[in-house]
Amino acid sequence: MHHAHATAPVALVTGAARRIGAAMTRHLALKGWRVLAHWHQSREDMDTLARECHGRVETLRADLATAEGRCQLAKQVLGRVKDEGLDLVVHNASHFPHARLADVDDALFDTLFTLHVKTPLLLSRDLAPALSRRSGMVLNLLDAGAPLQWPGYLPYALSKQALKDATIALARELAPAVRVNGIAPGFILPPENAPDSYRHAEALRLTQAVGGPAEILRALDYLLDSPFVTGEILTVDGGRRWIRPLASNAPAAPSACEELRRVSGGPAPRPQVPPSLSRA
Repeated sequence: MHHAHATAPVALVTGAARRIGAAMTRHLALKGWRVLAHWHQSREDMDTLARECHGRVETLRADLATAEGRCQLAKQVLGRVKDEGLDLVVHNASHFPHARLADVDDALFDTLFTLHVKTPLLLSRDLAPALSRRSGMVLNLLDAGAPLQWPGYLPYALSKQALKDATIALARELAPAVRVNGIAPGFILPPENAPDSYRHAEALRLTQAVGGPAEILRALDYLLDSPFVTGEILTVDGGRRWIRPLASNAPAAPSACEELRRVSGGPAPRPQVPPSLSRA
């Protein structure tokens, strides 16, 4: 990303303490960015990451499932950047609870839609003036599996689908001063409470390569270096969505080779699948 200003580029990453948020935070810091790293509950992980990044990461705590927390974070960010502006806001904070429809209550539904839709939308609005000073970008972390509407994860999937629509709406609302894009990861770092079928289905892909956080970082770098791209969703799932839907109550998934043969009606190349696909 090319910057006309003399100071280091500045990013806000929500949900920065662990997993993809931590990978993005570390990646940006190592590239010389100043990263405002949001966290809520993972204090130890956040402190460890901040130490690893040698002063390039500033930590901010807030509960983004509440309006109060969202406003608190916006105030903290604007207080830190002052008139310098922002180059990037990454909406990564997320929650992946298992709940059958019969068990979904108003509190869970409201929490997920606040965290995954309302907060990214309104926080982007509040930070838009700071982003516009540097022709910055908003990046929403989506989920390539959300359109599959897994049984047991309906509120999560619906909220992530709504965030996809919000990505396109924000791109139009904030143009031309601010770009808005999304990255929809597939089986990169499965949620720790993912069903067994989710983990078995990791092997289902159209690529020989196994996905990992590095794929998301490549997508991030592409979007940062592409000023002509806005309103786009980059799906990073190894082509998984073109094989078959995934159900959370499905039996163990067939191998990628078997599944490709079934859908294509002919032989399929045998992907190189390592003995263990689990990633921390």
